[in-house]
Amino acid sequence: MKKYDVAIVGAGPGGIYAAYELMKKNSKLSVVVLEAGHSLEKRHCPIDGKKIKSCISCKSCSIMSGFGGAGAFSDGKYNITNDFGGTLYEYIGKEEALSLMRYVDEINMENGGEGTRLFSTAGTKFKKLCMQNRLKLLDASVRHLGTDINYVVLENLYAKLKDQVEFILIVRWKRWKSWRMMASISIPRKKISMRINALSP
Repeated sequence: MKKYDVAIVGAGPGGIYAAYELMKKNSKLSVVVLEAGHSLEKRHCPIDGKKIKSCISCKSCSIMSGFGGAGAFSDGKYNITNDFGGTLYEYIGKEEALSLMRYVDEINMENGGEGTRLFSTAGTKFKKLCMQNRLKLLDASVRHLGTDINYVVLENLYAKLKDQVEFILIVRWKRWKSWRMMASISIPRKKISMRINALSP
């Protein structure tokens, strides 16, 4: 049985940045990322509007899963705020949560996102107008990468990680024996059994 120091479940943003940080802190760690979907370049939805006009329920949906997660083909908006989008601040505090969001933004800028705009609601006329009319405008900074640049950032992150992190794609979880667990997963043409002591969603 092959042993890893860390197993990360999912190659969405959380999994990608977790692997990135682990390699930055300790490049000697043995890290594996388990992902149900395809690699970035193989993520193609078969719907073409002609022969295939609706979802055919692919075993691995290239829109919802694969390297980069469900947002890989979105318009690349990264929200830097505690007011919506998650509750990380409940565990580590609001300032630390914002600090980590800004850190992710820095990583994106270093990997192809430089030159993109960072929008903010702070100090805007619209916020003042909302206050005058007793409306609450949620505070946020939003980095808008755009679909094309978002894809470039993901490509560059994968290029940095692929030689240090093992990515196992098209994973199918078969069974769990217990927590602190033995997981049986299947991959096309081979099966792997793996004992996992901790999971990061």
